[in-house]
Amino acid sequence: MGGVPAKKRERVLRSLRNAGLVANVENSGASVAAAPFAGILAASPVQKAEGVEKFLKDGRIDRYPMGAAERHALLLHVAEHAFRPGEELSEAQVNERLRVFTDDHVTARRYLVDVGILERTRSGTSYALSPQRAEPIVTE
Repeated sequence: MGGVPAKKRERVLRSLRNAGLVANVENSGASVAAAPFAGILAASPVQKAEGVEKFLKDGRIDRYPMGAAERHALLLHVAEHAFRPGEELSEAQVNERLRVFTDDHVTARRYLVDVGILERTRSGTSYALSPQRAEPIVTE
């Protein structure tokens, strides 16, 4: 705690010792006591996200997967939560629903169309879920 006045440093260290968060170590002042933290970590281990959850933070797209299969799964997840089969939506309606999942609704809409999950009408004025949306489109 360089730059902290000695009295304040001692007061802080005393408070931390009283709380059981640091222990005295000869000639070095204090060190972190592992026991309280080990108990806390053991009580609530960090759960590693799996599937599309790896790419979501608070239900919103955090990043897009590099792999086509994972990207398709993420986009399918978004589409299944944002749209209903048989409904036809304007571009503005699609954008509004995608904003729930990302601030970059334009990229999300483009990806959904590119992978065949969302279809645009010939006139380009409306969108609907593709009946073939569950099958990834292979482009090679």
